[in-house]
Formats: sequence, C-alpha cells, structure tokens
Amino acid sequence: MRNKTITTCCVITILLAFHSGISAQVNKEIGPGQLVRVTYAETSSSNYADIGTFESSDSNSIKIRSKQFNSLRAIPLKSVRKFELSQGQKSFGAVKGAGIGFLVGAGIGVLYAFTSHSGETPLNAAPGAGIIILSFTTIGGILGAVIKYENWKELPLEYIKAEISGHHREQNFMLSLSFRVH
Repeated sequence: MRNKTITTCCVITILLAFHSGISAQVNKEIGPGQLVRVTYAETSSSNYADIGTFESSDSNSIKIRSKQFNSLRAIPLKSVRKFELSQGQKSFGAVKGAGIGFLVGAGIGVLYAFTSHSGETPLNAAPGAGIIILSFTTIGGILGAVIKYENWKELPLEYIKAEISGHHREQNFMLSLSFRVH
C-alpha cells in the first residue's frame, strides 16, 4: 500500500511540473522582433502566408513587418489560420545530401553503363559509372551541408487568439484520488 501511495505522489508531481512547464514555455514564445509566418484567409476560398517580424498585437489584429511588402501589416485576428514562430535555420545535413547524391549518381551511373559505347559491356563501363556515383555523392554532401531552410514551430490558434486578445482561459487542474482500504 505504501508503494502505491509513493508512486501516485510521484506521478502527480511529474504531471504538475510538466503542465506548468508547458504553460511557462508557451507564454514566453511570442515577442516583438521575432520572425513569424502567419497564414490567413484573404477570401473565403484562398489562404495567404506572410513572413515578417512580429511587432505588436491588439484584440483585433496581429501586426507584423512583412518581408515581402517591406511594410507594417495588420492581419485581422479572425482571418488567421496558422501562426508559426521561427526556430532558426537548419541545414539538410551532409549525410542526407550525400545519400540523395548517391542515389541520383547511381541512377545516372547505371544509365551510363548500359548506354555506353556500342560493343562495350556494362562491366567495362563500371569505372566511369563509379566516378559518376562518387561525384554526385560528394556534390550532394556539400550541398546538403550548405543549403539552409527556415525551421518553423506552429503554435495552436486557440492559444494565440486568447494570448493576443488578452482573454486568458484560467487553467485548472483537478486531481481525485481514491484508495481502497481493507
């Protein structure tokens, strides 16, 4: 019985710590100067994404300094479909790039081997195919390490709309324990 009580207390403590940690993390994420991507509806049938620096917000709109239009834009809160925060740039990775380069090089190498000079067998063209594979693997690895992309983290719209408009939902945590005593 004592082990069950200790286990239950540990689980409760972990759940409470995890819950409050998530709330604190989300509250600190939105701030002026942060790179955001906002997807919103321009019409009822089309969505538009705008990337820019978060400036401010009020109960009706999100204001961002748009990179595309180089101006301050107020996006109506009711039309926002997706709100994402930049997590920085990442590379595809040299290993992934080399793998893709290897596959492309292997495909081209096999084509080269089977379509090489008439009279030659594909086995005679193997050194040329090997050079093609090695070249594409090397180029793919370099490109994978060098090419970068923006990494985005989507925030739930319910949270964004509540946080920006100032209407916070009170978060309650209720716990009910029952023990059977014999």
